[in-house]
Amino acid sequence: EGAVSLTNFEDVAPYNTTPVGGEFAREFHEKAAAASLPFPYADSQAANEYAGWQILTAAVEATKSLEDAKLAAWLDKATVDTIVGKRDFSGKWHTSARDQEDLRQIQSGKWVAIWPKEHATPGVKLMAP
Repeated sequence: EGAVSLTNFEDVAPYNTTPVGGEFAREFHEKAAAASLPFPYADSQAANEYAGWQILTAAVEATKSLEDAKLAAWLDKATVDTIVGKRDFSGKWHTSARDQEDLRQIQSGKWVAIWPKEHATPGVKLMAP
């Protein structure tokens, strides 16, 4: 209770209230529960993997190519909408120009989003230790 960690997707509002986030969270939960996984909820690790495929798909569709150089050249100048937000590669070392991390906290036995405010689970605030 009260533990805090980084995230950029959880199976809670506001992440699962978008059409893509909601569908992803529902499908993940259904398949993970059917496979008897101990934690059958989508989180940032699963969402970042999905975002990677969204980025690759966008690059292939935009360039009509599978050539690394063409994909990389397009990604150097593009911004891609993903399940974890807009991603670009204009930052140092081709990382995103903006911070992609939010904070989550265990409250009442569940992970909830707490920061930044615009990504916080409705009605939730940081629970001080």
